[in-house]
Amino acid sequence: MQIGMVIRKYRKAKNLTQEELARRLNVSPPAVNKWERGVTSPDVALLAPLARLLGISCDELLNFREELSQAEIKSLTQEAQQRLEQADFATVVDWARQRLAEYPNCEQLRLNLSQLLEAWRVVQQTDDPSWDKFLGNNLEILLASPDETIRSKAAENLFHLCLRREKYEQAEHYLSYFSQQNPDLQYKQALLYQQSGRLAEAWQAYEQLLFQTGNQMSILLHQLYQLAWQENEAPKAQLLSEKQAQLARLLEMGAYHELVDRLDFACKQQDAAATVQLMKQLLHCDGEELAAFVSSPLFSHLQLKPPTAKLAENVKQKLRDNFRDINNFPFIKQNAAAYADWQKLF
Repeated sequence: MQIGMVIRKYRKAKNLTQEELARRLNVSPPAVNKWERGVTSPDVALLAPLARLLGISCDELLNFREELSQAEIKSLTQEAQQRLEQADFATVVDWARQRLAEYPNCEQLRLNLSQLLEAWRVVQQTDDPSWDKFLGNNLEILLASPDETIRSKAAENLFHLCLRREKYEQAEHYLSYFSQQNPDLQYKQALLYQQSGRLAEAWQAYEQLLFQTGNQMSILLHQLYQLAWQENEAPKAQLLSEKQAQLARLLEMGAYHELVDRLDFACKQQDAAATVQLMKQLLHCDGEELAAFVSSPLFSHLQLKPPTAKLAENVKQKLRDNFRDINNFPFIKQNAAAYADWQKLF
């Protein structure tokens, strides 16, 4: 809504004629008529008196609002989507400019429209660089937002825009707006290395991310496995122990990581034969099998250190001490064949 329409709306709400408004402001009636028709705008010095006379704030007079409701933001975003489907891109950009001029303090609307128009431009392959300035200006404004989510999303859009334009130094600058705890930061850094030709750094960053993600997935699967037992869901626990083993094989983590949850499952099920068999397999794991990922080609660009011989032997000794105590596995005694195998083992 333009200022002239605002004046007309609130003048009528106050039951004032154009002549009465003009008289109170000490201007001519034709001047008020021109304001309302959008031909001219009031002098800056008249804005405060005009707002007081109409019973509104200067922000409302200029149609500047601090915030829109979530419903209003959603409605304007949906309208932008509809306009994109019906009109040419440049026309919708002009419409967006007008809405952002009306609501300059509404960060969520600025973000929504910027993301929507950028996505439409990329998908429809209307990748005109002349749009960069409008998009960049809007997103740069949002980098000063007190809302971390809005700052991060603005930085992410600017990062990808610079990446497409091969402006790698600028792209790296925008990564500084991400929290170090942001899970996407490392991936974006790796992507930047790759696209800017810093391939050795890209290899290292991607492999580090794969290694960390694998460890996190392993921890999550183990916690889900424990949760399944808490709810006495043995089939679910078995599924999760197998998934843990599959993950360890996929990431070449070593036999030790494949077997630990399977052994725990066999013990809880009091499966004597499986328990003794898994004991044998674990005790045959050497130092390399405890950390096979160190020599895996999946992580060849990382400088991972293998466990020391002393550490590997300590782990095996703890396993032997635990397995040797039959009181930890009383169900083995109830299976003659399994008990015989256990006795041979020790």
